[in-house]
Amino acid sequence: MRVDANSRDFSYRTTFRGLLVRAASALLGVVRFALFAVLGALEPFVRLVLVLMGFLGLTACVIYRLLLHDPRFPLATMLTLSVGFCVVAALYRALVQWLSDETG
Repeated sequence: MRVDANSRDFSYRTTFRGLLVRAASALLGVVRFALFAVLGALEPFVRLVLVLMGFLGLTACVIYRLLLHDPRFPLATMLTLSVGFCVVAALYRALVQWLSDETG
């Protein structure tokens, strides 16, 4: 059985490539776990603040625009910010859930 230099070189390259892929995957797993640990620990506080800001903004919209009839109140800005806070809270939860997924 004859083995020429090209097939041997190809074998070494695929082995090195596989080792490189495994090392990159392990490094990505470590970074992903560290990021999940920090974001997961902060999640209850961050979500509480974001959702509270959203609902307080909506409450301010109702009070100032509908009950007090204040024409100077920036309704569109407040509604945009309030909905934005709730959307960011949902995206934060989705990010933490994606980071915690083992198959991810």
